[in-house]
Amino acid sequence: MTLTSRLRLPRPDWRIVLLAVTALVAHLLVRGGYEPNNVDDPWTLSFLYNFFARGIETDITFGNTFGSTGQSGVEHFGKIQALLYAPILSITDWNRNVAHTISLVLIIGALIAWYFSTLQISSNRSTALVFTLCLAITEPIIAASNTARPDALTFFLVSVAILAAIKRHPLLAGLTAALAIEVHPMGAMALLYVMAIYCANGRSDLAKKEIATIALKLALGFASGLAIYLLLHWPAALDTISVLSRSSGGAIGGSLLSYVFKSNYMRHVPEFVLFLLALVLFLWNKLYLRQPVIGWLLFFGAASLLIFQRSNHYYMLYYAPMFLLLWISVADFLKMRWKAVALLVVLMLSQYAVIAVRNSAFEVNEYVRELRAVVPSGSIPIVAEFNAWFAFYDREFYGNYYDDESYYFNRKEFTALNLSEFYLLDRLTPDGGASMGWRTKVLPASYACRELELFSLQGRSYGTYFCAKK
Repeated sequence: MTLTSRLRLPRPDWRIVLLAVTALVAHLLVRGGYEPNNVDDPWTLSFLYNFFARGIETDITFGNTFGSTGQSGVEHFGKIQALLYAPILSITDWNRNVAHTISLVLIIGALIAWYFSTLQISSNRSTALVFTLCLAITEPIIAASNTARPDALTFFLVSVAILAAIKRHPLLAGLTAALAIEVHPMGAMALLYVMAIYCANGRSDLAKKEIATIALKLALGFASGLAIYLLLHWPAALDTISVLSRSSGGAIGGSLLSYVFKSNYMRHVPEFVLFLLALVLFLWNKLYLRQPVIGWLLFFGAASLLIFQRSNHYYMLYYAPMFLLLWISVADFLKMRWKAVALLVVLMLSQYAVIAVRNSAFEVNEYVRELRAVVPSGSIPIVAEFNAWFAFYDREFYGNYYDDESYYFNRKEFTALNLSEFYLLDRLTPDGGASMGWRTKVLPASYACRELELFSLQGRSYGTYFCAKK
């Protein structure tokens, strides 16, 4: 054998190379424009800013207006995210794109963890690569990497906990599961999936003594993470269970149903139908006997839909790996792997192309610059739509987000603020006519407003007003 032949690298599978390029294209298509008006971005980052810069743990900016009553700010969850994101954002003017980049890096870390987990499960490098690249293309992953919500960090810790369980490091698995819960309550998914991993292994090669040792180390790791949680959140931690119980309303399978049936144009229905078909084939052909890990993941995943009854489509992030493992397992059984991959790619890329075209006009840095130019400087509070927070994060700011069903703050909440004067940034109809809602339908009659300027920004009409009590 010659030196050249010994040094020759194996020829890469062109299909995997093409899949990797496709994953990169998918992320580039929607980067910066996946969900331009996502109110969760300023909402989440305002928590982190108020805690990091002002030492305030509750929501003083948007009035705790969403369904998770009692979880406002970082009082009960999210200080680990604050400690990670805030130091970086504090030197980058709390730029939304930078926050999204941090989330993207965490998602990449989670994908790497899933690659090694799948490699351990399948003992096949090609399967692990195909799974990881397909996972990178799915919309829950795309969404998490394009938001400042706590999902990216939570998912990263959940993924590390699963890998630690598969690699039989129960102490680390328990610790990271507890830390995931500190970032967001959905981190509890880590515990369910870790249990799935150990149940799958418990049926084969683990003795009873070893199972007891694993359980003890898992509990010790979780207790260590719980101690960190208590240190971060004492004494508010005493009320955490009560807070969760007050905010746990929803429907069984709410996150799945929201993802499938409440998305624009119901675009995820084809994925759901394909998943149901794969599930039927998986059960009919008893593939759970060949793939016990996938079987147990499905079991605990179904159990979690009963436990976590929050109708939030972002939570599909924690189910996407499980569904995709099922999808690839059935496709391999039918000897249709690459046809299944091609179908997934077509479904996903077609959606991202539409998103890229529809949202191409929005550029957040230009939006911030324009708003700073039209709203007078000074110490007078600002009331504006949620994303305007990025322009005025270091001023007294209150959100006036409104949609077809609700107004935040509502009239009672806003009156309670007792502002003597403020600048109002109100979005107008496209032709510059009457207000879309907040100024005319929510602002208390005790205030009088004087128009300062009307302007257009990225296809929308706005007005700035100086308002004061009569």
